[in-house]
Amino acid sequence: MTSPNTPLHSEACSLSKKTSATELQEIHKASVARHASILAETRQDATAKMIQYFQDLQTFLERNQFQGCPYTNALFASYGTNAEIVQQVINHKKFIRNFLITLSAEITTPCRAELTGEHLFLLYSGATTECQNLRDTWPVERALEMVQQILQTELALKESAHPSR
Repeated sequence: MTSPNTPLHSEACSLSKKTSATELQEIHKASVARHASILAETRQDATAKMIQYFQDLQTFLERNQFQGCPYTNALFASYGTNAEIVQQVINHKKFIRNFLITLSAEITTPCRAELTGEHLFLLYSGATTECQNLRDTWPVERALEMVQQILQTELALKESAHPSR
């Protein structure tokens, strides 16, 4: 599985206030490839992938001095006035949300995949922001604890909906 600690992610994290929509598009292209490789990975099940995804977030934040998300940073730096950057941020955040929904669909019942993915997206996004704000890892550590509880609950719900024969 590709880790968020690749040089591209490190460069993305250190982008300055002058991050352009074009630079965000390039970061997004790399992110799409990374997320596709996670979904295609066959050595781990979806639960392990989800846990690893959050663990990788913690490593990414620590290695990059808690600089957080380059999309959120670019949006903040532009004061939300650059329509191209705003659209890139929206597109990327929707992409991450959809990725988590797709991965959740492998863990829970079809009728719960969207809700579960959205819960996980909020934990991911909130942990990223609060780690950056607090310059500490405890928000992502607590988010990971909640992720594990959610996954355990969803797996149990899926099993009860389709018990082994």
